[in-house]
Amino acid sequence: MKATAIMVGLFVKGFGLVPLSAGLFSMIGDVIDYGEWKTGYRVDGLTNSAVSFGMKVGIGIGTALTGWVLAWGKYDASLEVQGASAILSMKSMYIYIPLMLYLIAAILLYFTNMDKIYPEMKKDLEERKKIADAK
Repeated sequence: MKATAIMVGLFVKGFGLVPLSAGLFSMIGDVIDYGEWKTGYRVDGLTNSAVSFGMKVGIGIGTALTGWVLAWGKYDASLEVQGASAILSMKSMYIYIPLMLYLIAAILLYFTNMDKIYPEMKKDLEERKKIADAK
């Protein structure tokens, strides 16, 4: 029963992350547009490479974090029943740490002003493109 509940919970969590993932990849395009707007240079490849590198580093840190949190909780794979600190470390990995990171991300996203400047930015970029095409 517990395994089924965990699997259902992980499915719901994964399904809930779909908008976050979709939003992340759409934001990359906005960053590219913003960079072009500010500097005059469009660096799609460099931006996507930086995102890819950041994701790889993040996956590595996330994997290491799993081991560190389990070690902090004194998890022992040879035990059939884990101690309270090991259970707390597992709950931390599935509940507390993700919740904290989502709240930090939400706060950071709240302070972005891309929605406010995007119409002006897009208009300026289109005007620059018309001028460049006319040359």
